[in-house]
Amino acid sequence: MKKLFALLLLLKLTYNNAQSKGFNANEDQFLTKLDSVSNGIVEPGYAIYINDYKVTEEDKEWLALAGKGDFISIKVLSKKEAMAKFGADGEKGAVLLTPFTDELLDMKYYNGITNMFVLGKMVDMMAAKQIGANPVFVVDGKPLRGDSIVTIVNALKEEEISRLTVLKKKAAFSIYGIRALPGVILIFTKEYEEKHQKK
Repeated sequence: MKKLFALLLLLKLTYNNAQSKGFNANEDQFLTKLDSVSNGIVEPGYAIYINDYKVTEEDKEWLALAGKGDFISIKVLSKKEAMAKFGADGEKGAVLLTPFTDELLDMKYYNGITNMFVLGKMVDMMAAKQIGANPVFVVDGKPLRGDSIVTIVNALKEEEISRLTVLKKKAAFSIYGIRALPGVILIFTKEYEEKHQKK
């Protein structure tokens, strides 16, 4: 357990979020900042959207961990604007967040996945609303980006995989920031686990 925690901490340090100008969410808890930014424009209980995704009460637990660089813009919508865009969900106003986008996690890198075992698991996870179409893949502790997504995922054989699981949202967001919005899939190979159990 200590080794897993150390590995996750190391991943967090080596996979830092890109920095952006403007809103600095690190100054305070992110949701408190949203309340102060939107004060007087929206009513308590306002809706929060990340692009067109409505943030649920459960999501607010991990959204509170947002940091500098996770969002490139924050737009506060009046009740009238929010209702025009989101219907009844905008009746108390809304805050629209535009997240930082990692180009190396673009859908073009996922379209080449042909590994039927992994694709089957992804379909099940999407049906259960655990992931989106372009989750972060972490294979044996290494996050994949760009061409390595296709190369490494397609090279995996079902019989070589020990575990394939979804990282819980709060943990995923604390490590990978906004990149974790579509979910994080952890894949451990039998070889990797055997090697690390001996240590």
